[in-house]
Amino acid sequence: MGANQFAPLIPAYQARDHLTQATVMAVFGAYAVGVIPALLFSGPHSDRHGRRSAVRLGVLLSLCSTLVMMAGAASPIGLYAGRFLAGLSAGVALGAGSAWVNELTSSTRAGTGARRATIAESAGFGGGPLASSAAAEWLPAPTVIPYVLHAALMCAVIPLLWNEPEPEPATPSTRSTSRLSVPTAARRFSTCISNPAALEDDPGAAPGPCQWRRWSARSSKSP
Repeated sequence: MGANQFAPLIPAYQARDHLTQATVMAVFGAYAVGVIPALLFSGPHSDRHGRRSAVRLGVLLSLCSTLVMMAGAASPIGLYAGRFLAGLSAGVALGAGSAWVNELTSSTRAGTGARRATIAESAGFGGGPLASSAAAEWLPAPTVIPYVLHAALMCAVIPLLWNEPEPEPATPSTRSTSRLSVPTAARRFSTCISNPAALEDDPGAAPGPCQWRRWSARSSKSP
């Protein structure tokens, strides 16, 4: 919810602080600057240290971003910092959270975990702007109260989330430790193209191209 709560508040910021369109776009860009490296970091981190650890970090960053946006609402610098933290929190929590939900529902029917994760993410992305726009429209201090509501929600959710169960991984993750390798057939094919003599006695070499290359190599050697 915290990732998109800023968007409906843009007219309030523009009316109060006279923000230019370039400033608004830069604030949105700060979110992207945070979310991209967070997505790259969260996958290996959650593989090594567990999904719960990454989601904990994500929700704490979400609370921090809301507090920064609330405290720094009078300055564009506060908006940049808050949106950057919001990007970090979304990138860290979303991938690990989806994997966590999927693992917790692994004993149910196939696809249940993915559906639940998608519904939760969609509800958050849609519910955040809806709640913040309603608060900005009908409550005082439209650039503060929506953040107060989100901060209160996060303070209620974090204790419930902190001790949620996490399935033990069956084996250590190989996503960050495995090495890229070329299949044997592809290696033989490459070798027969570059050096057919090396496959003279290899029964597993590819029959078509290698036979032609062997014949060519032998013909070039014959007087």
